[in-house]
Amino acid sequence: MPTINFLLQTKAEIAPIYFRFRGQNLDIKVKTNYLIHQSNWDKKKNFPKTNGDEECKVLKAKLKLLESNVWDALNKEDHPSEIDSNWFKKVVGRELGVSKVDGDNSLFSTQVENYIAAKGAMLSNTVISKYRRTNDIVQEVGKLMKLKQVRIKDINWDFKKQYENYCSKQSYGMSYVGKIFKNIKTIGNFAYDNYDVETHQMLRAKVKFDEEESKAIYLTEEEIKKIAEFDFKNERLNNVRDWLVISCGTGARISDFMRFNASMIKRKNLGNGVKIRVIEYIQEKTKIEIISPIIRNSQLFYTLEKLGWNFPRRISSQKYNQYLKKIGELVGLDEVIEGDIFDSETKRKVRGHFKKFELLTSHIGRRSFATNYYGKIPTAQLIVLTGHKTESMLLKYIRKTSEEKNLEAIRHLELCHNI
Repeated sequence: MPTINFLLQTKAEIAPIYFRFRGQNLDIKVKTNYLIHQSNWDKKKNFPKTNGDEECKVLKAKLKLLESNVWDALNKEDHPSEIDSNWFKKVVGRELGVSKVDGDNSLFSTQVENYIAAKGAMLSNTVISKYRRTNDIVQEVGKLMKLKQVRIKDINWDFKKQYENYCSKQSYGMSYVGKIFKNIKTIGNFAYDNYDVETHQMLRAKVKFDEEESKAIYLTEEEIKKIAEFDFKNERLNNVRDWLVISCGTGARISDFMRFNASMIKRKNLGNGVKIRVIEYIQEKTKIEIISPIIRNSQLFYTLEKLGWNFPRRISSQKYNQYLKKIGELVGLDEVIEGDIFDSETKRKVRGHFKKFELLTSHIGRRSFATNYYGKIPTAQLIVLTGHKTESMLLKYIRKTSEEKNLEAIRHLELCHNI
């Protein structure tokens, strides 16, 4: 009797899930785009464990749906002789949304969808939205160039000039302009590599935009301690306070730390009988596994210990950002500094001088973690803890002044000479 099940084929901590069909003289395995931690996999049932982990429950439901849909496709197939490994790859790929998109492959819009389909679960919903927003901007630039449809080959030096003009009129920040153009190049090169589409040499050239110096801020260790020990006499504010301390202690994005649950706290053996608590999770944006240490006597340790080694109540990012500013105001973060504030009317960032609490956003924790540990531990190790792919990406987060960085280097030199 034919059977369908799922399995892991590697002992790696984070493993891809394989679809398996056995029957009709076939034994076929197809790699899905789902990943799971070994500890969350039930080897007897061949499904994710569902002991309170919401992500595992969702993943199990997706696998059940995939199984059901493949059975339906099998039952509807009029030509059983055509059922082979390619048939299963096509059906499983279609159900997971990783099949190629029908359309004119020379079009930029088609290649955006091809790229999204090819990457599958490797892309978060946020990243997918960014690529589709990139396509919207490309089409607007195409209108300026009197193009009915923008083709990959149209992305050339003239397009870049029109793109810069468009972005200038929209008052986009140069950092945003550079990021969108990087997305454009990614799609163009993907089309060239995978579909043999004609492209302009500009896509493979180094294209730089003059980026404004970021005025993003961070919280010092003293400020984090002050916030952690402050009783706001309000459950909602105290809840956000605890999340803020957790984000500053892990360097996690809000898309990650708002998914934290007690099952992610584990004990790791560092050797010589030394054990440490850690938070294990997979980054939503990059799909990189992070093991974030809970250092004893840190504000992160005290907060989680106070919560009984659990996490605060989850809230929306909008509410979180709103309450952060109130927290900052109440603890006295009223130093006037230069920074960027999002203008809800123009939908653009506005640079000016504001009180520090007015500049607090959900990313403050990640930036504070990177800045406070920079120079204290090797940069290569800090990259591992933050999940940045390169040192240059990490350094964009460091908010220390040039003088502060130089003093850190001098302290290290002194330590070397005093050993």
